[in-house]
Amino acid sequence: MYNNHSQITLFDTMVTSDHLQEIKVVLPYLPSSLQRFVGIYSKIEELRNTFFLFNHMENLEEFSAKDKTPENVLDELKNYLTDEQMESIRNLSNIKSMMEMISEAENGSENSSLNMGSIFEMMNGKGADQYE
Repeated sequence: MYNNHSQITLFDTMVTSDHLQEIKVVLPYLPSSLQRFVGIYSKIEELRNTFFLFNHMENLEEFSAKDKTPENVLDELKNYLTDEQMESIRNLSNIKSMMEMISEAENGSENSSLNMGSIFEMMNGKGADQYE
């Protein structure tokens, strides 16, 4: 199940209008003979708006994310992922953290946070809850 499938992205806000959103909301209530035409119309209008946006945007930096870290991408993406996909991300995050801790210990870092308790916490899924 999606966490928040009704959330609209920044890009969508730039290429759609309230009018197009209203059309999409009403679409399932239209006669089936009109649904295909109206649905295609709404997507064509969004595509036209997209071309207009990128042809008239002086500086694409307006659209670019300011802080392009993997953590920020995942933070934005989590609103659109299924529970299973989020679990996979948590698992990968746990593995990454464990590898970093082992690397610190192998390099003899004085600030190494490697200890058996923290490894067991990571293995039990405690510690990657930053993406929940």
